[in-house]
Amino acid sequence: MMATTELDYISDEDNAFGLLFDNLVDNMEYKGPGPTVTISKEQVQGYFLSKHLATELYDLLKCTHAIFEHFGITYWLTGGSMIGYMRHGGIIPWDDDVDICCFMRDKEKILSQEVQDAFKRNNIHVIEDRTFNIVNPTLSKIYRSTAKSKAIKSGRVPYPFVDIFYMLEPDKHLNSIHFLSSGNDEHWISPEELFPLKKIQFGPVTAMAPSNPLPQLDRGYGIEWSKQGQIHTCDHVTKQGRGGPRQVFDVAPFRGVSAEYDPDKISTQVILPPTS
Repeated sequence: MMATTELDYISDEDNAFGLLFDNLVDNMEYKGPGPTVTISKEQVQGYFLSKHLATELYDLLKCTHAIFEHFGITYWLTGGSMIGYMRHGGIIPWDDDVDICCFMRDKEKILSQEVQDAFKRNNIHVIEDRTFNIVNPTLSKIYRSTAKSKAIKSGRVPYPFVDIFYMLEPDKHLNSIHFLSSGNDEHWISPEELFPLKKIQFGPVTAMAPSNPLPQLDRGYGIEWSKQGQIHTCDHVTKQGRGGPRQVFDVAPFRGVSAEYDPDKISTQVILPPTS
């Protein structure tokens, strides 16, 4: 594991419940139970991600794409990031991380010294998720060692970061690709929906996406995901629960609008190992 003592961390103790059920809450975004309240366009804008953090997330994804492509590691956008591409053309303005999937077979390679060194050349680390300092083998985090935020989403990983969700490949008994993490039962994708992967423009950077993501999004979030948005019940940046009912709204005013970023602060070149 990479040392991260240079950062000034805050404690998760007051937010243990939110951390434990964070993934489950995220996946209830469009079809979850409980009361809701409709909020205005102006209220939604109050939750927009800062330009600085959006730029950091795009930059992390750019480096991840280049390094994974170099080492032949298969990945694709998922979850809120896939909704962001379909609905906004990039990061959802009120989202606060990037979600990608990789096959479990590639986890060992991702955490190998060779790939870790490639990330370190770009001042980036990849570690297993450590919620409550317990290793979560279904999830890894990609973050930059110079991350300024004191906020922590899981364990002692500085924000902002890219989530890697590990997937099980289909076999002769099950012709579908499933998340290893809990709370994602409805988010499976079939090989026919996933492949062939396509290269897309995600905001200012290139990323990989499923061939046909619509069925997975409909299953996982309900058919209203393209029309109705929701503010996360837990703020990933400050890691504080927002409380109260789910805040929902019409996404029509924000369709085609992605998180604002600074193009001058996105890496112009990713440092890659020399080819043999």
